[in-house]
Amino acid sequence: GGANAILALEGLFHLMQHHGLEYPRFYDQLYATLNPVTVHAKYRPRFFKLMDLFLTSAALPAYLVAAFVKRAARLALTSATPYALFAVPFVYN
Repeated sequence: GGANAILALEGLFHLMQHHGLEYPRFYDQLYATLNPVTVHAKYRPRFFKLMDLFLTSAALPAYLVAAFVKRAARLALTSATPYALFAVPFVYN
């Protein structure tokens, strides 16, 4: 499920940052988790905290970060208000 995917990505990110693991599909997998099911789940606060952490690297290309921002903003337009309360600060960052 979505929670398992988030926890797996968190573990992968730690291995990439601290142990030099190469996982070229990390951001593809992260992008796939940004969907209507995930943004309505009870673990939404943790998800956005981790998304913010994963996307703060200065080494990431702007187009990659822009794709996440665009998807989050689009989901905010079509989702319930509680999601928008998390999405707007994320998009602003």
